[in-house]
Amino acid sequence: MASALTFMRVRYATNSYEASKTRRLKRIRSRATVELSRAFEAGKLSLRQYDLRSRLEARQQKRLITVERARIASALVAAHAIDEFLNDIKAGQVRLSDVELAIRKALALAQWNYPSGCLGAGKCHARDIIFS
Repeated sequence: MASALTFMRVRYATNSYEASKTRRLKRIRSRATVELSRAFEAGKLSLRQYDLRSRLEARQQKRLITVERARIASALVAAHAIDEFLNDIKAGQVRLSDVELAIRKALALAQWNYPSGCLGAGKCHARDIIFS
């Protein structure tokens, strides 16, 4: 009985990691949308995230990429607002409520300046969001 467990059938001729990774990438690319593939190639997704998201419907894949872009854009706006807020004040204590208000104003202004959904649709770049 023990000998039956030691002789397992080899599924592929090569079981190396590189060969497995190549097969996996080929399988993922056949299911992934263009946007998802671009995000992976740009290094924004790990191989595992790329694999898991490629199993979703195309509409869901695009929605996930859009939401991620909006999250990143919002974070950039917030970071810029904090930077501007800290540059404008003198040394001393900072009230978090003032920082929060500055971030909310910056996000509202960004939504107002880009009503077509730049922050929501992910069709803009960070250079479009950073404003004076």
